[in-house]
Amino acid sequence: MSKNWIKEKYDPYGWIEWYCNFYNGRRTDDDLRQINRWKKSSGPKGRFRNQLQRKINEVGKNNANIYPRLRQTLLHWGWDSRKMKVKK
Repeated sequence: MSKNWIKEKYDPYGWIEWYCNFYNGRRTDDDLRQINRWKKSSGPKGRFRNQLQRKINEVGKNNANIYPRLRQTLLHWGWDSRKMKVKK
């Protein structure tokens, strides 16, 4: 809360609570901020997604041992890194 990632007014349990409510149709003034957080981390140009993709390309295969913490972060944001393929 001190970093303003969680808006206690709407979703005191954080992003997953916001996402479930958003998915179920609730809209708040916090939506744009949360969507932008997703885009910056896990979206098509997201830094964590791109960092993992670069490493997968470097290694030549998608191995679960590559950046396990980063994979967990992506999973929290709804991105299944097991489906990532080597890009040439």
